[in-house]
Amino acid sequence: MTTDAPLIFRPSPFHRLFAILLCIGSWMTGIRGLAVIIECVPKFMVNVQRARLAGESTFILWVCIVVFAVGCLLSGVFWVASILVLMIIEGTNITVDKIGINVEYELFPSRMATYFGAGYMPWNRVVRIEKHGVFFVLYGEQLSANSGSVDLTYKFRSSVKFIIVQELDRLVLTIIKCSDNITFL
Repeated sequence: MTTDAPLIFRPSPFHRLFAILLCIGSWMTGIRGLAVIIECVPKFMVNVQRARLAGESTFILWVCIVVFAVGCLLSGVFWVASILVLMIIEGTNITVDKIGINVEYELFPSRMATYFGAGYMPWNRVVRIEKHGVFFVLYGEQLSANSGSVDLTYKFRSSVKFIIVQELDRLVLTIIKCSDNITFL
């Protein structure tokens, strides 16, 4: 790098807007699905009682109730996932300086941010960059406990993950340029 000031990368306004729309859409779909379930379950229960009194099978009605319940649970899971994606995109800050790369997810507590891949990695430790789903993952080399030197088997113990950001090509090229030990498989 040629500048003394660190470079800061954040998701673009388009990515942020897309995450907000995804979250709002999940919220609206979940509320509508819950309203339909709340409206239909009493009718199904009345139909189950009628079928029982008439001596008919109630299996199909119970299957419908279970399908409704599973649909409600899935919409809740998608809603929580969309909130997590929104929080990841809104809180992502990637700082690149002469020494290394720092990925922060500001909207999460530190343990949760570390779980999602936040952290700092010096350039001399970066050995590989890969794309896994929506995340780009930087793998660092493992240091040997005995001598403090680099273990040549490259067991990847430490990694840093970041999501798509504005000027992603510039970030990846900076990572490749600054990392002395990076290899391409």
